[in-house]
Amino acid sequence: MCRALGDETRLQILALLRVREICGCELVDLLGISQPAISEHLRRLKDAGLVVDDRRGMWVCYRLAEPLPAVAAAALAAAEPPSELEARLRTMAPAAQSGRSR
Repeated sequence: MCRALGDETRLQILALLRVREICGCELVDLLGISQPAISEHLRRLKDAGLVVDDRRGMWVCYRLAEPLPAVAAAALAAAEPPSELEARLRTMAPAAQSGRSR
């Protein structure tokens, strides 16, 4: 779990997941990194028990695992997504509901 929390991109993903659940394609748009890189970050977070996924048709949406382990909750409490990313996420329609392609 500590390795999963030790990466800045994964901490940003977790901080964004506090706002709402997110589809992997939304993270590609928000963070500006490749889909394979996002998938690897999400796999590591899922393997560490920090996120859970939910398949909805052709989309896979991710949300924070509940309850988060105390170490993860403390790390997440200190992590804040950049305000511009959080603002963009709040204005984006969820991909699984908007019909946007992956």
